[in-house]
Amino acid sequence: MSTEVKRVKKTLHIVYSDLPPTSNKLYFKGTRLTQAARQFKAAFCQYVIQNYLHEIGSFVNPDPTSIYGVYLRFFFESLVNDTFNDPKIPASKRAKTRYKRIDLSNRIKLLEDCIQEVLAVDDCRTFRAGQEKFQDSFYPRVEIFITELDPMEFGIK
Repeated sequence: MSTEVKRVKKTLHIVYSDLPPTSNKLYFKGTRLTQAARQFKAAFCQYVIQNYLHEIGSFVNPDPTSIYGVYLRFFFESLVNDTFNDPKIPASKRAKTRYKRIDLSNRIKLLEDCIQEVLAVDDCRTFRAGQEKFQDSFYPRVEIFITELDPMEFGIK
């Protein structure tokens, strides 16, 4: 008779009501954070520590071989260009596409760095990642889901 031990996946869910700046506004002189990036990082870390300390304490696995999945949901005020196909606007002044040019990948790196600082989980231990964008004109925010994963899912014994 074999006994199989299943690891229970733990997930930490963080909701933060400020969106990170895009990577175009993160760095100057190569690797130095801009003031906007430093302010976001400091405010994010302080908020998470103040509001999620208990959850962090029961979530973070001190085992340095633990791996994680990070899933990000960005909620923007608007994702749609209002002037797209609007006959009241001259064609030359209309938006060329229905959707605004909001690039999610430009916002991920700073959040990974914030997670590393608050949780001491280096992004080299992120084995699964994903992101989505939504429209919420009343409550723009970012929601972060961090889940501990089983290394065996990735062929690691």
